[in-house]
Amino acid sequence: MIAAYFLWNTRGGWTARFTQDDIMNLYGAWTEPWGRLVDGAVLFFTPIVRPVGGLFYKAIDSFAGLNPTPYRFAAMLLLAVNVWLLYAVARRVADRRESGLLAALFGAFHVRMADLYFSTGSAYDVLAYLFVMAAMLVHLRGGPMWAVCGVFALALGSKEVAVGLPVVLFAYELLWNRRKTVRDWLWERGAAPFATGAMAVLFVLGRAGKSHLANNPAYTPTFTAERFFETWGTYLDRLVLREQWMGAWAVAAVLGALLAVGLAKRSKAMVFGWLWLVAFTLPLNFIPPRGLFAMYLPLAGLCLWLGVLLAPVWRALPAIAVALTLAWEPQRAAMLWWTEEPSRRIHAMTEDLREVRLPAKASVLLIDDPFETDEWTPLFLVRMSQRDAEIGVFRTKMNPELKDRMADFSFLYRFESGRMRLVRGASQ
Repeated sequence: MIAAYFLWNTRGGWTARFTQDDIMNLYGAWTEPWGRLVDGAVLFFTPIVRPVGGLFYKAIDSFAGLNPTPYRFAAMLLLAVNVWLLYAVARRVADRRESGLLAALFGAFHVRMADLYFSTGSAYDVLAYLFVMAAMLVHLRGGPMWAVCGVFALALGSKEVAVGLPVVLFAYELLWNRRKTVRDWLWERGAAPFATGAMAVLFVLGRAGKSHLANNPAYTPTFTAERFFETWGTYLDRLVLREQWMGAWAVAAVLGALLAVGLAKRSKAMVFGWLWLVAFTLPLNFIPPRGLFAMYLPLAGLCLWLGVLLAPVWRALPAIAVALTLAWEPQRAAMLWWTEEPSRRIHAMTEDLREVRLPAKASVLLIDDPFETDEWTPLFLVRMSQRDAEIGVFRTKMNPELKDRMADFSFLYRFESGRMRLVRGASQ
């Protein structure tokens, strides 16, 4: 039933086309040497941004190029694996298979997380979720510290939100193993929380002010209570399909109620789910809000909380799946609109560019193209379609004065009737 729910609601995700984020991310990975990305994944504390995501793109690009289908299948398969990982972690934390099933159902799909299912640009979030869940599962099963740390390094190399794992590991040990003596705890269970904590500190110090994200306004933190409640309010509204920002008092009431219910039921698993939600949201709390997909990893804690709460009625899982699907359906059109037109333009330009082979270091002038003035997608597409990072690509949208110098360029292209048409080639 969970598989059917996932496949039905994510339909179309397997065949989705590239978005602008995909092209930007793919170009970044394509131009990075393999060695630099591998170094960044191993040396997680270096300023190289999200190298594991770069390896994901570069590995598929090595055989697929600008064919979006292999990227989509890889992303969707990882999402399916993540549903199983959520089940496995929730089952062990709650010590109930029924809670794991319900948590997996709630974590399998949300209509406001469209980026996860229809844009490979969210691969960084999907990979961070994958490796955080895997590290947590290794720890829950009594695996060695080095394995937890190794998987955590991959999570940090996927996306910054993974930095909350040490807090979650400490919370788990505090709730379930606090009666051990300090010596026994350190020997048996404490090594992984402390080691991952040290890794998180190194990661933050290594990235602080040294990566290009540090200078990006979209990632610049503002450490104020107003920003804290703004981000929480925005995400909670999107979670329950509201459009209006939830005020600070409402946010405090919701978070307080989730914790109070867990304490009232004396459920360590529900309290742990609440701590998971709060700990992994903290890296997002002080930067400008983005789509609900950014809460993919934090909301696993809420899925666990709900799985424990509803475990007594777990046999209603099929009815819950149907009810959720009916609730999502009216929202699907709004979920997809933002990808359709940009993806169509990217696809058209890619298909037309595949039909020509430009000489090395050619100069191309785009007299017209279907992209915004300050967008770099056309340059990325021309270079990647020709597998040549030294092709000169110029746009009259960015530089109108180039219309008077068209004779200086080897190739002229114009976007007409949904096609990228060659106006003049070198042979002419």
